[in-house]
Amino acid sequence: MKEVQRGFSLVELSVVLLIIGLLLGAMLAPLSAQLDSRRLAETRSGLAQAQEALLGYLLINNRLPCPSVATLAETAAGAGVEDSSRDASGQCALKEGGLPWVTLGVPQLDAWGRRLNYRVTAAFTKRDTGAQCGDKAYSKPCFTLPTAGDIDLKGLSGAALVSNVPAVVISVGANGLGAYLPDGSRYSSTSNADEQENGDGDTVFVSRNADENFDDQVVWLPTTTIMSKLVTTGKLP
Repeated sequence: MKEVQRGFSLVELSVVLLIIGLLLGAMLAPLSAQLDSRRLAETRSGLAQAQEALLGYLLINNRLPCPSVATLAETAAGAGVEDSSRDASGQCALKEGGLPWVTLGVPQLDAWGRRLNYRVTAAFTKRDTGAQCGDKAYSKPCFTLPTAGDIDLKGLSGAALVSNVPAVVISVGANGLGAYLPDGSRYSSTSNADEQENGDGDTVFVSRNADENFDDQVVWLPTTTIMSKLVTTGKLP
């Protein structure tokens, strides 16, 4: 009697593998979306923490910190510390760079492992020992209530969003284009005009809803918030 062979044919095996692949794909897609969502939420939380830290630093030191040098590796001396270079008036010489995470006591990186960028209006960083202002040893900042920031933010299609803010903090988002890494190196720049605006070194930034070409996240310190806190604490009249 002829023995009957049992098992899958190549066609049947291919069908089984195809089904398994489809099932795995269906499972991995939601997991990937959940991971993206979690990283987005973590980065938003980190940006909010940076806002609070900047405001706290201001209230203690009567000024905002200078940026850190973004090209320094995290193991290098001075990494994450505000740059100490100042111009003749006592303002920060470096106005845009990395968020000084060591100075502020906040995490260095966003949820994608890249550094946060920071831009500040020089007038809000002034320290003057002669006038006794802009330092924690003194009782007041060097700027006054009429002082305005020099940073403007735009929304979709260049629409004005907010003007004259003192400082912004930026995460370049999931695509990482233009980001600084912990070793001080930088990813290649983006081709998107709005993302380019957030890394070109000027005082104009873009904050809008993400799409397939733009995923930067931007937060800022409003002048009204700063002045209100300083008046409430008696540092400004």
